[in-house]
Amino acid sequence: GYYQKMLISGSRAYVAAGGTGLQIVDISSPSNPLSVAGFADSGLYGNYGAVGMTGNYLCVGAGDFKVFNVSQPSQPLLVGQLSGIGASKVVAGNGVAYTTANNNVIDVITIGAGSPQIVASIPSSAVYATRLALAGNILCAVGDNTSSQARFVAVDVSNPASPTVRGTKDFTSLGTGLARGVAASGSKAVVAIWPDSGQPMLSFLDISNLSSPSERGTLA
Repeated sequence: GYYQKMLISGSRAYVAAGGTGLQIVDISSPSNPLSVAGFADSGLYGNYGAVGMTGNYLCVGAGDFKVFNVSQPSQPLLVGQLSGIGASKVVAGNGVAYTTANNNVIDVITIGAGSPQIVASIPSSAVYATRLALAGNILCAVGDNTSSQARFVAVDVSNPASPTVRGTKDFTSLGTGLARGVAASGSKAVVAIWPDSGQPMLSFLDISNLSSPSERGTLA
């Protein structure tokens, strides 16, 4: 399949494999990985582009936003869906999922025993987001700004219904371009940037002061 995004939880790998669907792989023996389940929509695979997990719920971006109960990984059960929202990149944690969606917004979606619910949206005026990462109660989003320059944004999501932008870093010295990847942990973040002119690079940020993310180093 065309493997796009994946995550590991316990002894299982959950793989968004594009047009070949969702795949669940037992990796308890890494030398002998075993496909234990997949998912098809009425016999036709969806275009699965990203996965995120919170508790026993696997969240999938496939144009539609889908939620599976994977408490029994060999029998993933579709328990909720938001159709037609343009869900693409997904991260999840603490009973909440975040997905890039139609109109370049980031939808904030509560996950649980009931149907998933959009409780807030982060507008494109904050960032035209291409990738997301979650570090505790801070959602890190990257993409570009209204001037087509790479941008990093830190959003406080401690209250999911009222996400608040705490800090922004624009990479103005690189000219126009796009941030295409982000990872975050604690007070550190790494941003992958593709300038329109020049080599792709990594920017290493100190986000201990969320109101003023600062670049500490780069790697081209």
